[in-house]
Amino acid sequence: MAKAELTSRAKQAIETKRRIVRCAKKLVQKSGFDKVSVSQISEAAGITVGTFYYYFQSKDDLLYELLPKAIIADTPDTDSTLHSYVQLIELFRHLVSHPFQKSSELWSCIMRSTSAVETINKDRLPMVGHIISRGQRRKEIAGEVSAEYIAELIIFTNRGIFVEYVHKPHSMNYPSTAMDVIERLVYSFLTEKGRRTLPEEYRPKWERG
Repeated sequence: MAKAELTSRAKQAIETKRRIVRCAKKLVQKSGFDKVSVSQISEAAGITVGTFYYYFQSKDDLLYELLPKAIIADTPDTDSTLHSYVQLIELFRHLVSHPFQKSSELWSCIMRSTSAVETINKDRLPMVGHIISRGQRRKEIAGEVSAEYIAELIIFTNRGIFVEYVHKPHSMNYPSTAMDVIERLVYSFLTEKGRRTLPEEYRPKWERG
């Protein structure tokens, strides 16, 4: 009996969390992420504010549930033995390869939010910066500027392309455009050793003659 009750409670908890996310998504699409409050989300979901904080530590924590999982949670582990250029390219290829057409309206609302963008960057910057820092220690990536600066430049450039895409989804092929720019940008920071040791299959097409 206790096991059945536990299962019932677990199912109810899952459904409550899903309802919060569904209601939050509708409100965000209508008013924008910054303008929607926890109280409004709770009221729409038919729960108390206290219940909301049982499932989510903050509104920004809820953001992770609104975003396509590929953006934050589903990022691959990078093999530290690989060339740093290869690690970065494969990471961003994963990030940009998922279809966003069905969620372009939601993305449009989210990308107008400073706090939402900062939440996304909070996860990406350390990951990208770590790969770059390791590449600098190996003398594959130029060390004249900090790893953090290079990481920000790559991420902010990709974000600019993505913002243009979510506002005008038919204006470009986002994955191919983003990867072309990212490849050129990352390649520009490679040292002579970094370019010389680059695997042939990752050598940019404009360098192959």
